Amino acid sequence: MANRRWLLRAVASVAALAMVATGSEAVAQTCTGVPYFEACLDAVGGRPMGGGGMRDPSRIIDDVFQTNDVPPRFAPQLTFAQPIIARSDWNGCTGTSRFNPGGGTDPRQYTAYTCSTQTPMISAANVSGLDWNWSQTTRRYPSGMAVTDQDACGGNRANCGYDQPWTGSVVFDLQGDANRVVIFPITDHVTDSCLEAFEYSVYLTNNPDSRMIVADGANPDPTKWNRAVLVRGFMRGWTDDYQSTGTVADMMTRPVRNAALRGGPGVEAVADSIVTVWSLPCGITFRYVAVLPGNYGNPDVRCAFHSSEDEFDAVAGLNEDGTAICPDRDMDGFRDAICGGTDCNDTDPAINPGATEDCRSTRDLNCDGRMTTCPAGTGCFDGLCTPGCIEGACADGFVCRAGGVPNGMYCVPDRCTTACPPGQVCGPMGCQTPCQNARCPVGQSCIGGACLDACSGVTCPMNQHCRDGRCVANCSCTGCPAGLNCNRTSGRCEAPGCDALPCAAELRDCRGEEPRCLVSFCDGVTCPVGQVCDPMARACVVDRCQGISCPSGQECRAGECVARPRPEPPATDGGELDSGAATMDSGVTTMDGGRADGRGGDARPTFDPGVMAGGCGCRAVDSTHSKSSPLALAALAALAAAITRRARRR
Repeated sequence: MANRRWLLRAVASVAALAMVATGSEAVAQTCTGVPYFEACLDAVGGRPMGGGGMRDPSRIIDDVFQTNDVPPRFAPQLTFAQPIIARSDWNGCTGTSRFNPGGGTDPRQYTAYTCSTQTPMISAANVSGLDWNWSQTTRRYPSGMAVTDQDACGGNRANCGYDQPWTGSVVFDLQGDANRVVIFPITDHVTDSCLEAFEYSVYLTNNPDSRMIVADGANPDPTKWNRAVLVRGFMRGWTDDYQSTGTVADMMTRPVRNAALRGGPGVEAVADSIVTVWSLPCGITFRYVAVLPGNYGNPDVRCAFHSSEDEFDAVAGLNEDGTAICPDRDMDGFRDAICGGTDCNDTDPAINPGATEDCRSTRDLNCDGRMTTCPAGTGCFDGLCTPGCIEGACADGFVCRAGGVPNGMYCVPDRCTTACPPGQVCGPMGCQTPCQNARCPVGQSCIGGACLDACSGVTCPMNQHCRDGRCVANCSCTGCPAGLNCNRTSGRCEAPGCDALPCAAELRDCRGEEPRCLVSFCDGVTCPVGQVCDPMARACVVDRCQGISCPSGQECRAGECVARPRPEPPATDGGELDSGAATMDSGVTTMDGGRADGRGGDARPTFDPGVMAGGCGCRAVDSTHSKSSPLALAALAALAAAITRRARRR
């Protein structure tokens, strides 16, 4: 088999060169009915060995490639992966199709290529789209020596170049999170190699610098290389029109599904071969893909093809449900708003819902549609909205400092002795991140110094849910930490028994290991620095009274010192009576005479002005409007007698 395969390949190469010289066209290769080709289709289509049953029509699709978007997207409308790693030991070449756009007369023929340029590094131009160009790498032993065609290396993948995605392969950035990869292959042979569309080994990772591979059967690990599984094939390639130049504009002007070009021998080889889709289970996403030469037997041994090379035109990422991925063009971890994400500017990594935006910012960084401005009566001091000093004084823990915007005297935490760097604000811990020690209300996350629902409006692909503005895999894919259960409806890990709590859903706190019912919206909330929880607004709002110490007889309200209301004296059924004792302020006082709630104020007792030294403080009772009971009159008489006795003792 190996000798025959090598001989046929050599003959094909000579024939291809001859055709280039003579201008003759290659005859289409017909793979339908070839046993090993049909067996591989059975493997991909889920048909068991030995026959029986039918191929799954959702896996083997007799049509051109298209996504599951509504409306569907065709191949030229995808975002194609870009090469990011081209190692110095990479051995490959680039070529151009003998069947050039606009050339030839038979769109159903196999394309014949010749390697036109030896290159030490792969060029992005060769795999940037469906342009009929191609690149290839060669399979290698661990020693670096090239593996000959059809060499199975004794069946040991580790010794045969299949398990080395970091060498002898091309690594691509999918330009967005994906868990499926679509490969648009090319076939450079005229008379053999019907398995050439399946001659790949595909690996996915979030860490292209990794040197580790996840073992077969183990859970996927984004920090390592993971073997993808061949799950789907589109029999008619990516277009029925051999003259397509691979651009979206071209696909809009030419019929994508041209019935006149269908039928006849070799129809499955139309531009440019079977399109294959590779996948990892569940909603775990990856950004980088390595394509290695040769198929070690994926999805099973019926597709094993020990080719010494791979050849493909372009690579692109897909979501698990077969829809097109949304590229994260600025690589800040947030999907573009036009794709159901929350990133309002996907060209600037400094702008996203997780960005820290404070009163120093000159533009909308956190995509909330507004600028962060300080309330009236406060100023911006090192990113924190701070109140002005009152009579040169501040509450305990604060100190009066000059500066800020506008220039003035402001109460700032006494630990802020130097200017805070970008991304930090002046807080109780000194210069700190605005979300440090914050615990937001249920359903909200601290992002950029604000408690907000970062998932509002976010649409995630299948088997994923939104967390902190990002789409992450459901717990059914990843499992849960010890002590937490997987809610398969929401996809989130939560405390056991959360769904049985006897309170409304918005008052259930299932974030810890012990679920609980909240008393109110602000129960257990610790707002970000400089903010306070407002149950009426159901939000953390700027605390305009933080750091304010009011003069005697006043208290802070909405950032201003106002007169403290005098408490109403108690009323009795028989009239009003002042006991002559001092009425204490209901506020808890601190050692420095300020209120414990940080809003300042006078801690001294408040006396009724009607109580004078040596006076009884009694108010006359209007007998025409009051009916005193005998008990009330007796009480008054007893009080008068007590006062008389006290006076006689003096």
